[in-house]
Amino acid sequence: MNATHQEKTIISLIKSCTQKPHLFQLHSLLLRSSQFYNPTVFLYFLSRFAHPPLRDLSYCDRIFSEFPQPNISLYNTMIRTHSLNRDSAHKGFLLYQELVRSGISLNALTETVALKCCTKMGSFYHGILLMQREGISPGDQTFTAILSACSHSGLVNEGRTFFEAMSRDYGVTPNIHHYGCMVDILGRAGLLDEAYELIHSMRVKPDAAMWRTLLGACRIHRNVALGERVVEHLVELKAQEAGDYVLLSNIYSASGNSEKVMLEFEVSKLHNPNQDSNIFLIFCNLCLQ
Repeated sequence: MNATHQEKTIISLIKSCTQKPHLFQLHSLLLRSSQFYNPTVFLYFLSRFAHPPLRDLSYCDRIFSEFPQPNISLYNTMIRTHSLNRDSAHKGFLLYQELVRSGISLNALTETVALKCCTKMGSFYHGILLMQREGISPGDQTFTAILSACSHSGLVNEGRTFFEAMSRDYGVTPNIHHYGCMVDILGRAGLLDEAYELIHSMRVKPDAAMWRTLLGACRIHRNVALGERVVEHLVELKAQEAGDYVLLSNIYSASGNSEKVMLEFEVSKLHNPNQDSNIFLIFCNLCLQ
């Protein structure tokens, strides 16, 4: 965002305010100077009231309603602000509908924040149906947002349902981000074999990040055998790092196998001869646990 010298000065003043009364006073001053309705200035002002410790949703709603012609950035900020609060998520989605009717071009962030409102409202289907009613087809980023929300909320069945529906019902081909979310969903739930099978069924080549997601789940659920296989895949990709061996050693340590912990240290040295000396201390601590 390119700002003029005057805008930068006002933005600095906004950022320097640490108490609501100071922002209220600045609000009054800006109204007199007509700078308050400068979109760049207003966005920073709105953001200050949108986040803790100065958060005030009622004030955000009031000043936003007074803005003559809000742009996409202002709408996205307001929708996101309401998406963070379960009690006001419905207001965020109403703003989304208002935005669609306004004819302003939407961007990827708009879909994401609107779906976060639906997450708080407890209805992904509600969000998708309303998007379609407004003439918007859910795209790959929509489903990335949904699957990510399912992962963080522990919604395994819902995640499976949306993952299957995205290509079947909406014509969206799963990409590596969608698969990554599903591996995370299944891994968190302890469904490690299903996650492993899903990776092998992928139409795209799994990357190191996906294998590490599964390796992390193996550590949490103490699955030694699968953890070993995952590290083998990282070696095949030539993407193994010292941290991967530490994770595997964590699994061994949790299973009471200190001999394999030190064996992994030797293996990690072969693959990473210049590794940080702190790694040795980590392995030693694991052996002593």
